[in-house]
Amino acid sequence: MVDTKLNTTEFNILVTGFEKELTKANKSDSHIIEHTSQTKEFLSYMEEHNINYVKLIDQALADDYFVYLQQRQNQRAGGTLEEATISRHKNTIRKFWK
Repeated sequence: MVDTKLNTTEFNILVTGFEKELTKANKSDSHIIEHTSQTKEFLSYMEEHNINYVKLIDQALADDYFVYLQQRQNQRAGGTLEEATISRHKNTIRKFWK
């Protein structure tokens, strides 16, 4: 898991709100940490591509992010991310958008 710092105030507020929703839904600490980390990584990717407002994120950008995940190095095990890991990222981002 990547510990990501976000530069955009809007993104930080959204992540904090998402974390509160997960807590309110009685999700486990590990679940909250994983989902928050994955959401930050997604939003950090957007920042790196000069997207600093959530309203500018469209399906094409999200698809680009998922392609990036398929190529991203697995920081723990080497190689690339497993398909199951990418699927968890996708599910997290879907939950975040709701």
